[in-house]
Amino acid sequence: MTTRILWPWAAERPHSWMADVLRAVLPEGMTWWDMDNVYWLPSKEDFDRLLAWDPTQHWKYLADRFDCESFAFQTQATFVSRLGLNCVGVVLDYSAVDGQGQPAPHAYNLVVFEDGTVQ
Repeated sequence: MTTRILWPWAAERPHSWMADVLRAVLPEGMTWWDMDNVYWLPSKEDFDRLLAWDPTQHWKYLADRFDCESFAFQTQATFVSRLGLNCVGVVLDYSAVDGQGQPAPHAYNLVVFEDGTVQ
């Protein structure tokens, strides 16, 4: 069984604070689905240490089987399920095209830190 640790140094922020932060950084027209009323966020330094601890980074990339969206969803799930940090989002980006002009969707994480900075 996996150990669950609620990160004790997380800053607690209300939904309205998170909405203001995301409105300021997301491109106009980008949809944000808010799922929580309260958010728990680490500092950037703590997040970097916790990310180094996350085993997902050591998993093998398998095209169309465990690829970008799989890594993004797994990282988001690890932070919320193991640490109680619901500040890691998943971006599903359909704006890119490949060399032949075909859609090249991509997924990645967006993280909001306790000071309102975003990565």
